[in-house]
Amino acid sequence: MLRVAAENPILKSMRPDCHRCSQPIEDYSLAGRLGKQWLHKDCWLAMWREERVRGVDLPVLTSPLAAPPREMSVMVFALMFHFGIALAMIAWVFITQEDDTGTGLAFLVPGVLIPMAGVLGLALSVYRRRNFEVMLHDLGRPGVWSAVPNPERSRD
Repeated sequence: MLRVAAENPILKSMRPDCHRCSQPIEDYSLAGRLGKQWLHKDCWLAMWREERVRGVDLPVLTSPLAAPPREMSVMVFALMFHFGIALAMIAWVFITQEDDTGTGLAFLVPGVLIPMAGVLGLALSVYRRRNFEVMLHDLGRPGVWSAVPNPERSRD
């Protein structure tokens, strides 16, 4: 199932781009992260050489799997959705049962906005998790990825 998902053109278009060459990261085993930026290993090596000439030591790339999606955010967004719906129901009670439109509207505004933020956050969490699963598939298993071993010994 993951192989079919990794070959899906929609999922391929959702891959991150290299910060240096702006090409999509096709194979996560040939890329890594420098902070929050994605770089191909070859692009990182070129950057490393440029910075080395200036006398600056560029940090080594980190594994694409170094920052897995956080599961706590999923729970927070799900709670936002559910409590937002509860606020909308409270607003409905105030407006229809109590004839208190002011208080009902005060509950209605966050009762509409908070669930929408929760749904958007859940969608973003699913997107991030899906990308992480594609990375796992590309790398085979978590211990396979390695940074460029020694840039000084690499060919020019």
